[in-house]
Amino acid sequence: MTTPRTPLPLSAPPRPDEELQALCDTATPPPWEVYDSNQGVWPPRPGWSVANDAFHNPPADEDAPWISVDVYVGTKADADFIAAARSAVPSLLARVVAAEKKLAAVDALCADAERIAAAMGRDITDEGYPAWVETEKLREILDDASEVTR
Repeated sequence: MTTPRTPLPLSAPPRPDEELQALCDTATPPPWEVYDSNQGVWPPRPGWSVANDAFHNPPADEDAPWISVDVYVGTKADADFIAAARSAVPSLLARVVAAEKKLAAVDALCADAERIAAAMGRDITDEGYPAWVETEKLREILDDASEVTR
């Protein structure tokens, strides 16, 4: 009697940026490309392969990293997404880190502006002061941007 397989969850919980970066750093290097897995196969099956060049053209170094994943979904779009994600995820992570640094700098500038105004005897958080409007807009932008990067 065989043991029944446990189905994988349809969606995984979000991973922290550091964990995603570690996965990127240890995965087979890009680029990954999509190949028709039906070449030389009869009868043809609905599927695609995602592989790197080292899989199809092995280098002299036998320890060179290679990858080949068969995607039996019948849609090339899924295979294209998997191949593109290998290069896109590290790039997107770098953009998130850069955006978070900029947001922190802008937040610090807003806090500095409030401290300077307070030292001058002005409360820019008071609705009666014209600068309050601009400060509030900046805070809303920061809050919205923080939500996007989480």
